[in-house]
Amino acid sequence: MGSVQLIQQLNSGELVLGSEGERITNSYTFYAVFKTPEEFRIVAGSKTLGTLPVDSLILKDQHIIFGGRRWKVSAIDDEKKVIYVISTKGGKPPKFNGSGMLIHDRVRQEMLSIYRTGDYRIEVGNQKIDFVDNLGRRLFQEGAHLFKEADLEDRPVYQSGKHCYIFSWMGDKVVNTLTVLLIRSGFVCSNFAGVIEIQNSNADDIKNCLIEIANDVLPDETELSRTLSIQQRRIEKYDEYLPEELLTVGYGRKAFNSRATKQWILGSLV
Repeated sequence: MGSVQLIQQLNSGELVLGSEGERITNSYTFYAVFKTPEEFRIVAGSKTLGTLPVDSLILKDQHIIFGGRRWKVSAIDDEKKVIYVISTKGGKPPKFNGSGMLIHDRVRQEMLSIYRTGDYRIEVGNQKIDFVDNLGRRLFQEGAHLFKEADLEDRPVYQSGKHCYIFSWMGDKVVNTLTVLLIRSGFVCSNFAGVIEIQNSNADDIKNCLIEIANDVLPDETELSRTLSIQQRRIEKYDEYLPEELLTVGYGRKAFNSRATKQWILGSLV
């Protein structure tokens, strides 16, 4: 903290705010609990398409959805905070929301349970409460139909044309870990709302790749964290003042779970 002027020690031994500490505490943002994420510009050629929060999981060669279109990340410039993209094909892009909090395993397991039963209603005493409108009911019925038709309960890797989709029914930490492991293995993939899409792939190749990784020594969370740029690891307030190694360890524990991922691979794909 002293090296970045957050605090300094007087000759008397007292600790006081340093110049940087004074600047931070004199700003109204000091009292906010959460960090307002900085944003990267999304640039295609010479045209700026817009901005994207830096706490999104973005990797080189990853496919992202932006402005209603699908793009491939060609480069990431941390200093200028720019993500360079090129247009790519892939049918109708799925919709997804902003970042927000990570989804826990229990939430996706409950989603799986609801699809298994085909009943989303909430039990209250001896009755079940239907809380959705007609549009929501129709969308759920479409999802339940695909769940059964594609046998997603017993088929975690689903092939559709030239692309594959992994339905792990696990939380974001496992989904993020699987995504990075596949990208490190040469696959082009992205994840949207817990579903991993792998471009131009074969289901058997994906399964064999993940099983081979799981049977070896899986990279730990810190190693996986290094796959991302340092700017993307700075997601909490004042992360920029942390030593890089501590920042890497902290982000790894927040975003990934190697042990749970290995258990899922060996339990679902073997």
